[in-house]
Amino acid sequence: MDSKIAFMKLKTKLPGVSPYLPSKEVFGLGEVAAILKTEEWRIKNFVDGKAFGIRPTAHAGTRTRRLKLFDGMALVRLGIALELTESGFLPKVIGEAMELIKDEDLRDWVDYAETLPARGHIMLTRTGDEWELLGNAEVEKRVNELRRGRVVGVYMLRLSALAHLLGAEIHDRLVASLGDKK
Repeated sequence: MDSKIAFMKLKTKLPGVSPYLPSKEVFGLGEVAAILKTEEWRIKNFVDGKAFGIRPTAHAGTRTRRLKLFDGMALVRLGIALELTESGFLPKVIGEAMELIKDEDLRDWVDYAETLPARGHIMLTRTGDEWELLGNAEVEKRVNELRRGRVVGVYMLRLSALAHLLGAEIHDRLVASLGDKK
């Protein structure tokens, strides 16, 4: 049996992946690396490194060859970890941020809509040694504090936009794979 067909059959038998995405699609390490436009070894480091706190959605295969599989929400978490790594944060600090971010915080933005939800954005910020998740009002307040010089050394990452972009990329790949099957 062709390995691609076997893998597709395997995908359809996986128990409940994240309920937050319209698709029950799962992705292997190579697919995740392609979506995030990075190397496979980086994704493997995020998953194997306990400090990051990121786990695959499921495992499949034999004892000697186990595939790590990720649903859309795990993929978004990996995207956040990659962004934080590229911004210079250490694994332990990234793990602290990942503990703070819940799937519920991201699910509204991991959709395939043309625009972001009306309820606004969510921002991950770090001031000093503390991570925070901020909504629209808090972000505006923090930016004003920065402008006035009351707060210095703030890192901000718009999680809502990152999650939305990754959701769109997942959607495009799913649509393309459906086109390939016809």
